[in-house]
Amino acid sequence: MSPQPGKQNPLVRLGIVSDTHGHVLFALEAVRMFDVLDVQHVIHCGDIGSPEIVQHFAPWPTHFVLGNVDRNPPAFRQA
Repeated sequence: MSPQPGKQNPLVRLGIVSDTHGHVLFALEAVRMFDVLDVQHVIHCGDIGSPEIVQHFAPWPTHFVLGNVDRNPPAFRQA
């Protein structure tokens, strides 16, 4: 569905990922996919696993939900 000339497209391409469990290679695979698909925003639905994962989603506005393996919330806020 294309927007009419002169109007912004109200649709947003959203990337959703979860359960990276600190595995950087899994996170990077999602990042590559989001880049190819021209994603505009990302939601990580929990079980990030390591603050190191957070930096890989920096190219997008990203919302992170902490899961049961994310036991140090301050570390994720600082990442």
